[in-house]
Amino acid sequence: VFEVSGNFRANINRKVDRAYFGDDASKYPERTTLNHLDGRRIPLFVVVAELDLPPVKKSSAELVAAICKRDGRCPLQAEIAGHSHLSVVYHINTADETFGPQLLKFIGQRVDRLGLLLAATEARFIQAQIAADEAIRDLSIA
Repeated sequence: VFEVSGNFRANINRKVDRAYFGDDASKYPERTTLNHLDGRRIPLFVVVAELDLPPVKKSSAELVAAICKRDGRCPLQAEIAGHSHLSVVYHINTADETFGPQLLKFIGQRVDRLGLLLAATEARFIQAQIAADEAIRDLSIA
């Protein structure tokens, strides 16, 4: 999963947060992403843009710190020079390669790992199938 310029902590003083999290500040703790990081751990790439507003950069830094603390290691992270939170993704597959190659590398590493896991699973399946075939053959001989 890659995350670009996210807002992970609700703040009643920011109008944009009220649009996402509602007007009832008493519900912000339960609606704040940073309070719901338990559970499944998945590969994460946290991206901010050079032109992001300071609260967005701060929120992303808080997410990274929380993931580092939870997992004992930090997720991949990058700040993309010369971009805003929109242009980071809009420029993918254009001549501007400030982010696309990094994203492809991140995905490729996960695909390679998945391929190894699938190959190992297939090898175990084949071994089990051979053992089952041998057991059936032994039963038919006896």
